[in-house]
Amino acid sequence: PESLHSALETASLLSADNARFVTVLGGLRELGRYSFEAHENAAVELLNAGVDLVFLVGEETRTTHDYLKRNKQGAAMVAGWFETCEEVIPEVIARMEPGDFLLLKASRFYELEKIGEALKNIERAMGS
Repeated sequence: PESLHSALETASLLSADNARFVTVLGGLRELGRYSFEAHENAAVELLNAGVDLVFLVGEETRTTHDYLKRNKQGAAMVAGWFETCEEVIPEVIARMEPGDFLLLKASRFYELEKIGEALKNIERAMGS
């Protein structure tokens, strides 16, 4: 979908040259019969955007995951597939490094803002 393309393009421009570009992509649920094609196209968008690490959340992103895993560059960027936001949070926390640029993109259903909240809580606890 156009919103994913725009988000990836903007994130690429905003991230520092030496920063890793990390993305959490959740399912885009409102696509109906276009879901398979859109989530396969999402894999192509991730590859073209220069994403370094991607976490995939939700049943819809199995298509994205499978497409990326068939591609050498894509397989290297996939951090994993997760059913829910709650499952991915500890993995994102464990894999994030100082200076990383993080993009969260999904349908509201997946509540990816919880990842941002978890990272902010860690930052507060560390006194940063």
